[in-house]
Amino acid sequence: MTSLTRNPILVVDDEQTIRLGFSVALRSAGFDVEVAVDGSEAVELAMEINPDCILLDLRMPGLDGLQTAETLRAAGFCGPIVLASAFADHSTAVAAIGAGITDFLTKPIKPTELRYAVNHALSRHVRFSRAAYADPADIPPGLARSYAKYCLSQRRRSEAMAVLRGLTGDSSDLQCLLLLGAIYELEGDIEGAGEIFVRAADLRAHSVPIASSTELFKVFSHSDHRSAD
Repeated sequence: MTSLTRNPILVVDDEQTIRLGFSVALRSAGFDVEVAVDGSEAVELAMEINPDCILLDLRMPGLDGLQTAETLRAAGFCGPIVLASAFADHSTAVAAIGAGITDFLTKPIKPTELRYAVNHALSRHVRFSRAAYADPADIPPGLARSYAKYCLSQRRRSEAMAVLRGLTGDSSDLQCLLLLGAIYELEGDIEGAGEIFVRAADLRAHSVPIASSTELFKVFSHSDHRSAD
């Protein structure tokens, strides 16, 4: 176990080599690890061992990653879920956020990236599961985006939206804009989502074009786990 965990990390992937690789990478960092080969086994095992974090493949036979996440949330699992995929698009990322997932990794995944993502998700969950803020203004400086992501992981969208609206006035934080746009989209406000994503496109114009269908997923997988949250 580590200072952030009491229970194992659950690795869910239908490919044996990936399960083994992820398990070795996490165990080398001091985590206990359990594995599942598909979504159905993951749900059953999660109810038994109550993992502190779940590392979940997107594309699997039977229940896919999103269906598995929805089933886990419906069953009461409130811990962090890290979604890993080699193939993801904008709609997948929005649906994942709707299922309470705010941590993404794109395959192939380096062991250092994997360990950092899991630590990052666990640290956020531990910090904010012990704290609640009645007013977004009470959130300590520099932690507002992280708190918004925690709220989304608990599917508290209105609270996350209130926090993110306070952070996006100057359009300087790409992740905040994308998270807010995703919430608008989940709430069915397509016009509002479009306006937010256009602002994000303007911010991102000199690097990776937001027009890419994978941009939302890429931003979370490649920037969030390389910078303070």
